[in-house]
Amino acid sequence: MMATGKSNRSFLLHRRPYTDSRWLVDFLTEAYGRVSGIQRLPTSHRHSLELFTEYNISWRGKSQLVTITKCEAERSFPMNGRKLYLGLYLNELIVRTTGPEEEVEGLYDAYIDSIAGIGTKNSDVEPILRSFERALLRGLGYEIVFGYELADGREVKPDLHYQFDPEGGFRRLEASIEGSLEGASLLAIDRNDYTLPRTRQVAKNVLRTALQYRVGNQPIVSRSLFGTQHTRANGTSAVS
Repeated sequence: MMATGKSNRSFLLHRRPYTDSRWLVDFLTEAYGRVSGIQRLPTSHRHSLELFTEYNISWRGKSQLVTITKCEAERSFPMNGRKLYLGLYLNELIVRTTGPEEEVEGLYDAYIDSIAGIGTKNSDVEPILRSFERALLRGLGYEIVFGYELADGREVKPDLHYQFDPEGGFRRLEASIEGSLEGASLLAIDRNDYTLPRTRQVAKNVLRTALQYRVGNQPIVSRSLFGTQHTRANGTSAVS
C-alpha cells in the first residue's frame, strides 16, 4: 500500500485491543477495500469508534498494518437487538472473505444499502441479506448464476431438479433426491423474488454453502450467535 494522507470514506468492521492505548482495527474503505491498522484510543467516550458509522479516515504507512492518523464520523446507521446481529454478520463476512486492500467491485455501496435497509423499521431482512451475499460473491469473482447450468450453459427449467456445487454451479438431476433444488426456486432467486418460503430456504442454503466454501472450515461466529438469539424468539433464522 502506498502511504496516503487523503481522506477515505470507510466503515469500521472490527476492533480489538492491541496495547493499553491502541486498538487493532479493520475498516472497509471505498477506494482501497479492507484496510487494517492501529488506532490510538480516543480520549473520551464521545469520540469512541462505533460500528455502522461512516468515517473519513486517513493513514500513513506502506505495510499491511497502517497507522490511522485521522478518523472523523460522518453519519451513523444505528443498530440494536436483532439488527445488531445482522450487521455483525455482514461485517464478519467481509473480514473473512476479503484480503487486505483487495478491490471488490460494488462492495462498499452494497454494504451501505444493506445496513440502511436492515435499519429500516419493519424491514424484510432476508432479501437484503441474500442480495448482499450475492453482491459479495460477485465482487470476489464467484458470482452464482441461478438461471443457468454453469457446465454447459443450459437454462434452468422450473420443473426439473438440480444440485449445487460451489465450484461448478448447478447440475441437472435425472430425478429428485434428498437435498435437491427445484428449478422454480432457482429461477425465482434469479429474479430476486423471495415471496415463497421455499425460495428463501433454497437461497439461504445455496449462499451459505458458497460462502462457507470461501471462508474455510471455521464457522461464521455471528451466524451462530444470531441463530441462537433469533430462534429462541421466532423459531427461524435469516442467516443460519
